[in-house]
Amino acid sequence: MLPTDKAFHGRQSVEVDGNVYYRSYRIERKGKYRLLIRVISINSEYDQGIAFTFSRTPRFIGTLFLNGQMFVPDKRQQHYVVPIAYPEKNELVMDLDVFEGYFVLANASDYLDDYPALIDRISQQTGRSRDQFRGNSYTSGFTASNLYGNAFWIEALSENRDRFHCNDHRMDDDFDDLIFDLEIQSFSAE
Repeated sequence: MLPTDKAFHGRQSVEVDGNVYYRSYRIERKGKYRLLIRVISINSEYDQGIAFTFSRTPRFIGTLFLNGQMFVPDKRQQHYVVPIAYPEKNELVMDLDVFEGYFVLANASDYLDDYPALIDRISQQTGRSRDQFRGNSYTSGFTASNLYGNAFWIEALSENRDRFHCNDHRMDDDFDDLIFDLEIQSFSAE
């Protein structure tokens, strides 16, 4: 299965030959909990990341700490990406306290290397360094550019731990470009 917008037909998941593939993973728990993301492997020529967003309807009300630092969302931005520099940063800790709404995760990959002349041209036009665009250049299944190949399938490891087998934005179906475990820890309902 090639994960493209046409394959998903606007849905967040699709079943093909008995396997379920996802664009994003919605966590609809209220209360305090910790999401521990451990990178198992990266097998992609592109930088990888973990993308996330907060629900708009119902509006997300809560807090998020990324590796101990409070995350303050930019009201102009809907999607965020934490770059993964494996193996130096192979773990991401997300502490959430959710009162309303939900939290959504996905994988992301940096597609700028597919267009080397574009980033140089933008850099020249804006007078900004090439590196300034790197952090904002990720795409994922739930971004406006829903034509890329970001998708994943989930392997259940235990009651509170799953392994995500991800494909980057390249139009292939290897699903080994980023593999990470998501463990939900210390859940307490409010």
